[in-house]
Amino acid sequence: MLEEPGLAVFFRTYQQQVKCERQGQAVKAAELARQRGELALQQSETRFQALSANMPGVIYQFLRKADGSISFPFVSLSCRDLFGLDAAAIEADANRLISMVHPQDRRALDASIVASAQSLQPWHWEGRIVLPSGDVKWMQSVSRPELQADGGILWQGLLIDISDRKQIEFAQRESEQRFRMMADGSPVLIWMDDLDKCCTFFNQTWLTFTGRSLEQEVGQG
Repeated sequence: MLEEPGLAVFFRTYQQQVKCERQGQAVKAAELARQRGELALQQSETRFQALSANMPGVIYQFLRKADGSISFPFVSLSCRDLFGLDAAAIEADANRLISMVHPQDRRALDASIVASAQSLQPWHWEGRIVLPSGDVKWMQSVSRPELQADGGILWQGLLIDISDRKQIEFAQRESEQRFRMMADGSPVLIWMDDLDKCCTFFNQTWLTFTGRSLEQEVGQG
């Protein structure tokens, strides 16, 4: 029995409507998924920025391309407090930060970067930076290198201010030097031992009196 023309048209129209509705639902679902993904990414970025801004240091990405050029793809906002520079300025021109390294520490910095790039071992560096105000800060950086597909190397790490720790170290060193000078100038025999009763120090008067060297005496109970 032949199908009635009107009924055939109805079914074709219905099928087209269903197809269009399904396509529309698929487009809406894809758009909703995209919006949710963008929102999740934005929320994640906001949380990361808040976390990095409140860390006791600067989170950074340092890139050394295959041609030797360098850049900072990312620097956390806390760099403003540490260096007096905005993150955007450092990301736009890496030399804005690199040029702040103390001249006496620049060679060691460059050598440490080359060594880490060649070995792909974690990068550790301690050195001074000179702020635009002229103040000097001691910095410590720790990061891990990753070889990129284009031959570049990307370090991701943390840079912290260790000026207070360095001041304590310098003060202790100066105090120890003053003690040694006073002890060596004393006419009496002076020695020191640790908790294990191993001698750790003898003044010059002791060494002169015994005729022994410091290396011979140290460690004797």
